[in-house]
Amino acid sequence: MLPFNYRMRVGMGIKTSLGSPPLTGTGTVRVLVQDINDHNPEFERQSYQATIAENQPIGTRVLWPKATDRDAGLNAKIRYTLLGEHLSRFRLDPSSGEITTAVVLDREDMPIYHFTLMAQDSSTTEPRATLVNLTINVQDVNDNSPAFGAPTFHVNVPDRIKPGQFVFGAKAIDRDEGVNARLLYSIVGTDASKFHINEHTGVIEATTELSTPLSGTNNDRVFRLAIVAKDQGYEPRSATCDLAISLRSAHLFPVFSYTSETQFVLPEDIADGKMVTKLAATSPKKGTVGTIRYAIAGGNIDDALRIDANTGEVAVNRNGLDYERHQQYEVWIEAADSDRPSLRSVLQLIINVTDANDNTPVMDRLVYTAEVLEEESPSQLVTKVSASDADSEENGQITYRLRDDFESFEINTDTGEIYTTTRLDREDIAQYTLIVEAVDQGVPQLTGSATVLVNVLDKNDNPPKFTRLFSVNVTENAEIGQFVIKITSSDSDIGINANATYIFTENLGSKFSIDSTTGNVTVAGHLDREQQDEYILKVAAVDGAWRTETPLTITIQDQNDNAPEFEHSYYSFNFRELQKAITFVGQVIATDRDKQGPNSVISYSLQQPSDLFTIDPATGEIF
Repeated sequence: MLPFNYRMRVGMGIKTSLGSPPLTGTGTVRVLVQDINDHNPEFERQSYQATIAENQPIGTRVLWPKATDRDAGLNAKIRYTLLGEHLSRFRLDPSSGEITTAVVLDREDMPIYHFTLMAQDSSTTEPRATLVNLTINVQDVNDNSPAFGAPTFHVNVPDRIKPGQFVFGAKAIDRDEGVNARLLYSIVGTDASKFHINEHTGVIEATTELSTPLSGTNNDRVFRLAIVAKDQGYEPRSATCDLAISLRSAHLFPVFSYTSETQFVLPEDIADGKMVTKLAATSPKKGTVGTIRYAIAGGNIDDALRIDANTGEVAVNRNGLDYERHQQYEVWIEAADSDRPSLRSVLQLIINVTDANDNTPVMDRLVYTAEVLEEESPSQLVTKVSASDADSEENGQITYRLRDDFESFEINTDTGEIYTTTRLDREDIAQYTLIVEAVDQGVPQLTGSATVLVNVLDKNDNPPKFTRLFSVNVTENAEIGQFVIKITSSDSDIGINANATYIFTENLGSKFSIDSTTGNVTVAGHLDREQQDEYILKVAAVDGAWRTETPLTITIQDQNDNAPEFEHSYYSFNFRELQKAITFVGQVIATDRDKQGPNSVISYSLQQPSDLFTIDPATGEIF
């Protein structure tokens, strides 16, 4: 089978050699191998992931994937196509494959895009295509300010409220993510010194006893604060709301019924909707204004809990509790009457969270690449892998193992260090792919994995090997520099360890020379078959550490470069007269130094025709 993609045109030389001396003519035959579309386009990767920050201008490059096709012509001309939803937000160059933005992306609108990228050749008969997955992640920019539910809030608290008692639970929302959405709360204003705010939860408490004045016509007293929520982005953004706090007579506020338990211990993987407790409260007010409505007043980080407004049942929200983020939740529950203005009382619930094995060990890399020199004695350190687990105690303790049983490698279960157990031979296996697993000690055990690519480095541990026995025929009187033969060898090593140089170790008469790099042998001296008809040379291939020798037999072919020679320069024969017509007179003998083929065959004839004598052309006998 002709490898079209290796070379399109194949040149073949035709040589004829008949007669003596041999004459040579050459011609060239060019064979054009026509391509068949028998290869699919190939992407450089099996899948692609790209990240681009939101708010970038239209035309920003996202990714430039490339594919190649081993065919030629239209069969290798690739056109790219993007498949999936929201295609209008990106622009794909069908010829180059470059992907750019077609709109200004907004992470808060769409944080991630999933596409299928297709590379298809341009065959007019049977086009071939390859598909890969493309994921584009939109990176957050701090482009959203925190937002409170309202610009102003007004709450009523009992008169003579004590220091440390709950006043208000501030809550703002930021649509960004990560540090751009992590909020810290603070308070400012003339009355700020009388209150304290938890900068993380937004819960405001009194720092001093608050009471109404004993004299005056107006018994109401109002404290005013400004609450500030500020994110932690590179260029922080903030929002402010106003809070008015009024003091009311304590006997008008709802009263919680006796609750035996307000502190709970819950596992972080508790089921969604699991009831924590049920609260009940009553109002001293009669009628419909005394109807109690329940709500969460503050401290409900990440919306860990929810409460039924009518029944007072407190339950866990889905994925609400996270031990790795908060080991304790201090949530304030309010019971409010239905009056105008509404009065509410609060109760604090403390949830202590226990760890569950809900986090898989995470390797610090998905792919490790390591190199080991072949033929080294074990135990050679290959690489060290490491993983982390966000869980605690046994749930976060990690051991390491190799997924498959490799005879050539072992891993330290505690440290993650990988060692060789045998001598590696690159010529046998040049690369190993190991799958390392990090396993925690929780119940059930969770596992993370990574791939370790071990490249075995070459050592010059293999000698060159000649590809065959070399012998060749050369015509005598060949011109100096004429090509004779090419010496070739192979080496199981690679790189410089496989680069052989060639020398003659035996070259009697120095009639030939060899190119140390190419191995081409050429004529270096005058060749005369009559002096020596065969040369047995020795060629060595040297790769820096090894030396291999092989014989080279060169047979000298005869050329008709010698005239016949008589044994004597003068012959004299005597015989009696009057002999019969055909009488033997004598014999002349000649020899030819050309001793092969027709060049050595001698034919005799008389230089001048004679009516009296004749000579046998084969034997030289004269009659």
